[in-house]
Amino acid sequence: MNRKSLRRRVLIFPHRHCSANVFLAIFLVLSGSSTVSQGASNIQLAKVGTVKFVVPAGFQLEQSESHKLSFMRHRSEPLGLFVTIPERQVKDKYLTDLSSHLVTRLHPGEDAFKWKILETFEPSLSRYQTNRGIIKGLNGKTFIQVDYVVIKLQRKDMVIGSIAQFGEERAAPFLFDVEGREYSVPGWQALFQLISSVTGEKDHEMR
Repeated sequence: MNRKSLRRRVLIFPHRHCSANVFLAIFLVLSGSSTVSQGASNIQLAKVGTVKFVVPAGFQLEQSESHKLSFMRHRSEPLGLFVTIPERQVKDKYLTDLSSHLVTRLHPGEDAFKWKILETFEPSLSRYQTNRGIIKGLNGKTFIQVDYVVIKLQRKDMVIGSIAQFGEERAAPFLFDVEGREYSVPGWQALFQLISSVTGEKDHEMR
């Protein structure tokens, strides 16, 4: 199997069967580095509030009505990244409202999702991290997963994460109910790059 096919493969690691450290090690081997691989002429810059960052390779920055939210869509997969400055406390209601908004960006026209928030005890992705979690969504035929990290930067909370669709229609209820979570290698590589760009951290500083 070549490197390209590995990068596009979806890995499913339930919490009770696989250590997060094992996945992180696999992820780092596949990603190699958090340095953005785009050529200088192709780099996209984005800004949320006063924080500037680089859009990871393979993603396209979309227009947003709010200067406190940046949404980036993958060019070929049902996958997106986001950076936002929350206008209220990052609690369950805020997270489900955010997920409902993000899914309309990923899949316009789809709604009526039910959401559940899961804790995660996986390693920190940033020394600025204050919280981290998973949000699963289901509307009967589509399964969505949001992975989010809350950081404190410039005395403000920021939420950075990814939103992705996994599985086909018949698998959606199972993926919603199962104890574990889904992993997309392209999504995690891009999320790692995005966090390091927002915070300015290097690889060795982020864990």
